[in-house]
Amino acid sequence: MVNRELGAGSLALLDLWLQATGVMPTRVNGYGHEVSSHLEVADAVARGRADDGPGIMAVARVLGLDFLSLQEER
Repeated sequence: MVNRELGAGSLALLDLWLQATGVMPTRVNGYGHEVSSHLEVADAVARGRADDGPGIMAVARVLGLDFLSLQEER
């Protein structure tokens, strides 16, 4: 995976989900590979440098990526 940087809401949400399921972040391949924007996450996936990462639907759609909605925000 590719991850968002410290302080990003996407990272905070991922950390909450991991904690709730008892999964240590160190067990997630790529957890430490951080980028600073949703576009950088999507670009890494589009170029095959990562299989997945937390992001937003709008950016995934722009790059023609699949998107799995896990939570809605306003």
